Amino acid sequence: MEEITQEEFEANFDHYMDQVENDKKEFIIRLPDGRAVAMIPALDELKDMWDTIKDKYPVKDDHETSESPA
Repeated sequence: MEEITQEEFEANFDHYMDQVENDKKEFIIRLPDGRAVAMIPALDELKDMWDTIKDKYPVKDDHETSESPA
């Protein structure tokens, strides 16, 4: 899995998206604060896994507040 910076990802967004979607490449995107996120192709196996666990591990949008509409 190749590691790139957030700056590289944003500057070459279409290039990296093409590699993930068409070439099935995977990337670690390193954020300025040192955290990292993974960008991987959405394979059917991952979708099935997500469908199985999504209720157990709800995802909270960083932009949500307790006052966000349901």
